[in-house]
Amino acid sequence: MLKTSAANITKLKMLSLTSISAIFFFSLSQQAYAQEMNQALQQETQQETQQEKIAKDNRNQTSAIRLSEPVETSKDAEIFGATLDETLPVVNLKQLSESPSNYVDKAFMLKTKISKVCQKKGCFFIAQEGDKTIRVAFKDYAFFIPTDSANKLVTLNGTLVKKELSEAQAAHFNQDLQAQTINEKASNPEVNSDDAVTPLSAGVVYEILASSIRIPIVLAAP
Repeated sequence: MLKTSAANITKLKMLSLTSISAIFFFSLSQQAYAQEMNQALQQETQQETQQEKIAKDNRNQTSAIRLSEPVETSKDAEIFGATLDETLPVVNLKQLSESPSNYVDKAFMLKTKISKVCQKKGCFFIAQEGDKTIRVAFKDYAFFIPTDSANKLVTLNGTLVKKELSEAQAAHFNQDLQAQTINEKASNPEVNSDDAVTPLSAGVVYEILASSIRIPIVLAAP
């Protein structure tokens, strides 16, 4: 009987150890499972966030009007019009605004920020540097830019021209610029209407006729 009792006790101990081990491994399995679930949820959340971003970008791209295709495309930018000539003299808006007669009909390269874009066709835009602004059209009306190009830092080839702006033309241009401001405020209530470009006036004006423009695919850092 003693031998039997001792054997039973040994078996009970072995069963107890087995049970404890099983519980321990079960606990580890539960922890591992929980970690895997958490990782899966995090990945799913990240994927959903990325998908939402892609969907938003697609919506923005869909809403933009693109009547011209780029003549060159890279991972960073698109070029519209002709191939960009980077050997031309570089000027800035301050020079063009303060001494326009020095640059009339002379080819140059300009790096500038797009403030506003024509929302009907992308047939012109307003270049802005500080308090200096100038209207930019495209040579021979041969190409247009995407209507979502505002706030991008672009590089262009062009010449300065002197022209007479009629009342009807000024009204048309200002209507397009006002439409963009309304669209911006609709998508972003924080847009300040005081930042709007000064309306164009009829009369003698200087503007740029661009033959080529390079537009980055992403916005410039603020």
